[in-house]
Amino acid sequence: MTARVRSSVVQNWKTLFSGLTMVLDGAVIIVSLFVGYLINFPQSPPSTFLTQQWKLVTFSVVLYLFLSAVFGVYRQAYNSPFRVQLAAALKAYVIGTLVIFATLFLFRNTYYQQGVLLTFGIIVPILFLVMRLFWVWGRSVLHRRQFALVATVVVLADADGEMYARQIVEHPSIGYDMKATLQMSQIEESTRTLDGIDAAVREVGEATVLFAGGSLAGFGNFAVIDSVAARGWPVRIVTPEVHDTLTRMRLYDLAGIVYAPAPRTPPKQREWSLKRLFDTAVGLLAMVILLPLAAVIGFMIRLESPGGVLFRQMRALSLNTQPIRVYKFRSMKRNEDLEKELLTGDPLPTDVLFKVRDDPRVTRVGRFLRKFSIDELPQLINVVKGDMSLVGPRPLPVEDFHRLSPRDPAYRLSERRTNAKPGMTGLWQISGRSTLTFQEMVLLDLYYAENQTLLFDLEILLETLPAVLSGRGAY
Repeated sequence: MTARVRSSVVQNWKTLFSGLTMVLDGAVIIVSLFVGYLINFPQSPPSTFLTQQWKLVTFSVVLYLFLSAVFGVYRQAYNSPFRVQLAAALKAYVIGTLVIFATLFLFRNTYYQQGVLLTFGIIVPILFLVMRLFWVWGRSVLHRRQFALVATVVVLADADGEMYARQIVEHPSIGYDMKATLQMSQIEESTRTLDGIDAAVREVGEATVLFAGGSLAGFGNFAVIDSVAARGWPVRIVTPEVHDTLTRMRLYDLAGIVYAPAPRTPPKQREWSLKRLFDTAVGLLAMVILLPLAAVIGFMIRLESPGGVLFRQMRALSLNTQPIRVYKFRSMKRNEDLEKELLTGDPLPTDVLFKVRDDPRVTRVGRFLRKFSIDELPQLINVVKGDMSLVGPRPLPVEDFHRLSPRDPAYRLSERRTNAKPGMTGLWQISGRSTLTFQEMVLLDLYYAENQTLLFDLEILLETLPAVLSGRGAY
């Protein structure tokens, strides 16, 4: 079995595990409602439960499963900590219960409220706890038997890399079975031949190659990593920077980010087709709904300063990808193309995501638009055209990439985030926007590119609204 096939097996098993979790959650809701019905109507035959309460049962199950999905309960059901799973499930439970109570009150279904209060106040949390404890126990049994683990050759850059190698052995929930370890220094002496990795991979019958180290800079110019990727083997990278960035966003994947992914498979192609359909439908609907608001914004922009309403800029995911023309509401005066160095005598920061605070070129209307990301709304045009997606990696102005050194690890990694279409929002948007460094943004983009699904998109879209309304990291 090849490394790509093993990786597919693990991914399919994780999907199956998430699906089974969803089924059990639905069963918990149905059982709880059934108990509530028996408490309310002890004289009624149990067979009348579905015939009399099928609307409430259907609504409750769909509501809870949807909320659990958008809160990330199922996305990482296989490898997230128990406390994280339980907290997300209970969050969905609380919000779902409030919605159900409001619905019962709205339709004046008062005769059933007592049973619902009793059921969802006591029985559902208990069943959620018991079910997930059992599920975690079952998962640990499968892990001990090394079920559906990907054979992995770990390349250690330093002592910190050895620490991560130990954690891979101790935490098989991430899906990797360490078969061999190599030292980076041994491989660098023969970058072209890669004899050590070749022998290790052949010995285990092909494997994923995981590079582990104390920092991304410890991998030098990525020559060894690029050579391994050129062989067609799946390649992953994990360092403290990668681990900290992911866990800060509650993305519990110890095995870092993917550097060389497996090729597209038919199921993935179908998911992307569905994502495109979703983008087009939501984009068109949003454009129609927001048209009056866009007219008011356009009027205010023209009223404050001369110039066009829309600002057009060539952006791309990396220096070597085809740029696209991105639309935004104009937020600056007509001299917006002046170099940032003219604003201050201080040297220009080298981070690509650098923005000038209190930029005098930004208009009063533009400052408001930027604070709440309203200036990004014209990118719905790009979404409908197919240039962009609602959710995806952030495209940057082409000239900004020239501020990166080719020796910068973030530059090398940015070339790998092109496996997803550029997006209006993404993990970078809900993580702090301009407070992030370019490297942090790229790491989040790589994680998204590997794990993108329609449910993940919905999760990010729902988290975008509070992030935008808070104005955090926007200027």
